[in-house]
Amino acid sequence: MNEYYDELDMTEEEIIKKYPFARKYDYSGNPLNSSWYGDILKGWRKAFGKKLLEEIAEEYFTLDNELKSKWNIVEAREKYGGLRIDTVYDMPKKLYYITDSYEDISIHTCQECGRPCRQRTVEDWIYTLCDECWNLSFEKNIGRRLK
Repeated sequence: MNEYYDELDMTEEEIIKKYPFARKYDYSGNPLNSSWYGDILKGWRKAFGKKLLEEIAEEYFTLDNELKSKWNIVEAREKYGGLRIDTVYDMPKKLYYITDSYEDISIHTCQECGRPCRQRTVEDWIYTLCDECWNLSFEKNIGRRLK
């Protein structure tokens, strides 16, 4: 559970302590012993992970305790080549705008290295990779699957 994230200079345990909303919950609302932050692809974490956490924190800490207890992020993942952040309770508007803006940013940010990029589609799968990472991934993984 205690993975270290260079871009934050923090362990997962430290992330959960500083950003309690980063604790992962199951879809029934039960807390898990990990954070959803580590589920974000490394290029996105590198490019905007810290800013994402800080912007959510700024808004989260203004919420009343009842809403804090109901609102949880259950998953951060890649879907259709972009970041998706799922919650178990309707998100307050400001938090929605924050997470939605990073979902938009992610489709123009390499999921491997964090550089600006474009999306590419191969066999109905969307990849969000810069040219360099695309070439490396295609040679190692994608091209092999196509043979």
